[in-house]
Order: sequence, then structure tokens, then C-alpha cells
Amino acid sequence: MNDTFYDIDKPNNTCSIYAEQKLSSSVNTFSLYKDSKQETTDYGGISSESAIELVANWFLNKSSMSNKKLQKLCYYAYSWYIVFFNDVEIIDSEDELNINVLCYEKFQAWIHGPVLPSLYRKYKKYAWIDIPKVQNIPKIPPEYRNLLEQVWEAYGSFSADELESLTHRELPWIKARKGIKLSDACCN
Repeated sequence: MNDTFYDIDKPNNTCSIYAEQKLSSSVNTFSLYKDSKQETTDYGGISSESAIELVANWFLNKSSMSNKKLQKLCYYAYSWYIVFFNDVEIIDSEDELNINVLCYEKFQAWIHGPVLPSLYRKYKKYAWIDIPKVQNIPKIPPEYRNLLEQVWEAYGSFSADELESLTHRELPWIKARKGIKLSDACCN
């Protein structure tokens, strides 16, 4: 029998889902850590992806899509994660060190909406064509899978341009772009 369980933690700013093979038993332990200092981790001979890459692959398992659409879906997953996995008091305090996030790499307010630079770089070779659909469903804990299902249900039917337009009307993007022309690059 192969039992799997999930443990959420936030040590040393690492952001990876990795498997630890226990030699004395047949149990695989998967731990989700929230940060993006490393894009991948090789632990015990088992290579894995960062949490945000797993989220991206989960969306890409639903459908092929452009990098722009993928960025916006991951942004909404990131935002919804903050809302659903934190107390309102912590979010309202804006104490970034104590807010649980999907990854610590910050989304930036680029011209076409929120972008996570590392994720953008991974898929930029596709330019404006769709990234192919991923065949393997990433292994994601049920509570996070439920969150991703809700994000997909809410935004999955929108085009990349519709999602861009939507993010441009929301306060985080507006605040990050304050004083910056719509056509100017921005790393906020």
C-alpha cells in the first residue's frame, strides 16, 4: 500500500512540491512549500516542479492556451489562495511576512496584466500561439485542487484578452500601475 499525505509549511523560502522516499517504508511524503527561490528541486532522486508550475500544468491539463491566458489564470489562483488560506485580519494588516501565498515570487503589473516573470520565461517560446495541452494531471492536494477547479470554473471560459481587460479594472493592477502610462513597461 502506498499512502500519500500532504504537509503545508513555509521553511527557508523554498517553493517546491517534492517527494521524500522513506527507505524504511513504502510511504511517499509530499510537502508543499511556498516560495520560488528554486524552480525545481531534486530530492532523493525525484525531480519535481515548483508549486506555481504545478498550478500552470493543472490549467494546461484542462486546455491548451496562450501564455497570456495562463498568466492570468495563475494570477487568479495566487489571489484566491491568499483569500481562502489566510485570516482576514492578516490580509487586512498587509503584513506580507505572515500572509500565506502560493509562491513568494511577485506577480508584476506588465502592460497586458499580471505576469509572473519565471513562468513567462518558461513559456515565452510560444509567443502568441497556444501552449500545448499537458496530458498528465499534476498531483495536487485535494484542497488546492478544489481551489483551482473554482478558478477554472470562474475564468476558464474567458479569452486571454478578456482576462487582460478584467485584471486592468481591478485594484491591485491599478495601484501597481499608478503613475505609469498604459504603454510603458513596469516591474511593480
